[in-house]
Amino acid sequence: MMIQRGTKAVIVTELIILATTLVSVNVFLNAELSSLSAFLIILGSMFSYKKTITNRLKDGSITQTKDDYEKLNDPFELYDEEGEIDQVDIKNIIKEEKKRLKADNYKNLKLSSGASFSIFRIVPYIFLIIVFILLSHSHRLMLEVFLPFLAVGVVIGYVNAKDIFID
Repeated sequence: MMIQRGTKAVIVTELIILATTLVSVNVFLNAELSSLSAFLIILGSMFSYKKTITNRLKDGSITQTKDDYEKLNDPFELYDEEGEIDQVDIKNIIKEEKKRLKADNYKNLKLSSGASFSIFRIVPYIFLIIVFILLSHSHRLMLEVFLPFLAVGVVIGYVNAKDIFID
């Protein structure tokens, strides 16, 4: 049985965090809770976005074609097959592009709001806030430990989310 890279990373990280108990219980609490918070935030975010993209692919609101790259590089087809530039009115092109971008931004905001306000994203952030407040009020918060292990949790969460959610 092959153990995935993300699982190995979690095991190694947890062993390192467990070793912090040799320093003090406060260091262990800060390391464990901050890395767990970040880990859950990343997993929740990736899950929400994957779910949104899957739903948008199913209902046909987004498609993936080979011409998408060309549309990004030359949306107004200024370059023809020989690579010459057609004479066009740049001011009109800029106005049209601004209108299109404004409409696209609203459409994307509307379509991605489900992922932004997903329970899978909100609950881990609430957990992080509660952990921070509880550690602070109990005078156990050590920012010199909390912040680096928050970054460790982000990395471990990303590695695991990549294994789980990215095909």
